[in-house]
Amino acid sequence: MESLKKLSLGKKILIGMVIGLAIGFISADAAAAISPIGDIFLRLLKMLIVPLVFLSIISGVCKMGDVKQLRTVGLRFILYIIITSGVAATVGVIAGLIVQPGSGTTEFLAAAEAAESVTWDYPKVCVNLQIDV
Repeated sequence: MESLKKLSLGKKILIGMVIGLAIGFISADAAAAISPIGDIFLRLLKMLIVPLVFLSIISGVCKMGDVKQLRTVGLRFILYIIITSGVAATVGVIAGLIVQPGSGTTEFLAAAEAAESVTWDYPKVCVNLQIDV
């Protein structure tokens, strides 16, 4: 147990990954039984991210002291957001033009309409129904 405490965090994580992979390959049922623990752990991490980032930003702003420096950092941040959003939108539009997602849907709809236009001749059976009210 003492030797496990002396290992670095990276080695502990690697050992955990190897054990997890081994359990997953050996028994899928055991992996399914353990998965709620991993889900809880990930939810706890997600719960910590927002307050941690928020408090880090507040701490950084409070330590600046000079309003001009804060304005410069704020403008750089806004410019960074605008540029990265523009690049992401451009890449998305270009990828959409190259890949053309949804183009197969029109062919599928045309085939479906052609199938609907085919008439099926079934023997017609006449049934007289009388309903007394």
